[in-house]
Parts: sequence; C-alpha cells; structure tokens
Amino acid sequence: MERPARELTGSDEIRLQAFCENNQNRSDEDTTFKQESSINESRVFSLIEFGLQSIAALKKQIWRCNMKASSSASQLTFQQKAAALIIVGLLSLFSVLAFAPQAHADDLDTGYMFYLKSKGATDGTGWRHKGAEGSAYIHIMEHRGDHCRLYIDGALDREGRGAKNCMVGEAWADRDGQYRIHNTVRDAHMGNADYHYARLTAWAPYGEGSTNGVWSPDCSKKAEKLPILNIE
Repeated sequence: MERPARELTGSDEIRLQAFCENNQNRSDEDTTFKQESSINESRVFSLIEFGLQSIAALKKQIWRCNMKASSSASQLTFQQKAAALIIVGLLSLFSVLAFAPQAHADDLDTGYMFYLKSKGATDGTGWRHKGAEGSAYIHIMEHRGDHCRLYIDGALDREGRGAKNCMVGEAWADRDGQYRIHNTVRDAHMGNADYHYARLTAWAPYGEGSTNGVWSPDCSKKAEKLPILNIE
C-alpha cells in the first residue's frame, strides 16, 4: 500500500501554514546562529594570532633586557612580569576557546506534532540538514487513534528539491519511546550521496490518528544503541 500525494483542505491548510511559518522561523534562527558562530570562530583565531605575536614580542623584550640591564635584580623583576603577562594571555585564549559557542548540530532535537484527521491524510516537518548517512532519531511521546506510518524523506536542498521516500522497511507510531529510524538519506550506495536534507513525515493508512514528540536527522552518540523502529 503506497502513500498517496498529500491533499490539504480547510483547517488543514491553516494549521500547516502555521507549522511551516514556525519551521521557517526556526530555520532563520539556525542560520543566524551559525553565522554568529562563524564570526566567533574568526574572532578566536584572531585572538590566538594576536596572543602568539604578543608572546614573541615579550620574548624579544626579555632578551633585550638581559643584554642591557645592569643588575640581576632588575632582570629578574622584568622576567617575572613578562612571564606573568604570558601566562595571563594564554589563560585568556584558552578561556575563549573553551567557551566559544558551537554551530547547531544535526542531532539537535526538534518537535513534531502530526494530526491526521482521516484515512489517507499526510503531514510532515520542515526540511533539516543531515550531517551523515545513518539512522535518524525519534522520541515518540504520544500517539492516539489509528496508528500512523512514519517516513524519513530526503531532498537535495532545504526547499525540498528532488524529494523522495528514503525509508528502509516500515516504521509505525504505535508505541511511545525513543528509537532509531533506518533511512538512506546521504547513502551513496543507494544513489543518495547528494541528498543532504531530511524530514519526518506521517501517513494515515487506516483512519484518524495523531502523534507528537521530537526527532533529529542524525543520532547522537547516546542514541546509537537505541532500538530500531523499522520493520524490515
């Protein structure tokens, strides 16, 4: 039994429009965050370069002091001050590196909420970048009514160009819990090396049903040992 094309009418269009707007806002926030992370990374490298230049300059000053100073006491005082400055500078650089913000990972969880009001209805999330081939992550927090069938679709870009079903076997929202979902997005052996975007979708093959929870295109290390939701 194949999933039919989506048909939207009435309140479905209003709800899906709001859903798309929310995902677009999230996409804009992700883009802004990544731009800020890129700027911060550039600043970190600039600080490192400045720190290394400062250390080199201090070394030259220490060497000149050793050559020109008239007493060992003055040499020791200057060297102590220079060493303190070097240590403070290095600690500052390490602090910046340690707390510099990172770009959003592709295993970041985002929410989904599917309400399929009748047999044949479909719904889906927005497109998200997938970092590597492999399983997606899902945490089904609630499911009601007739069971929904779940899919991972793949696309070439965030706009959904070339979208296609990339599921391995079947997966159903028929129980709560955390799972992995096998799929072929970015799988070169399946001809999907250029498919860098994924979305979670649902279809109601039997009748009215709903499910909600969180998902991500990639699995974190903590999720690598979760059970598989697919029936292959």
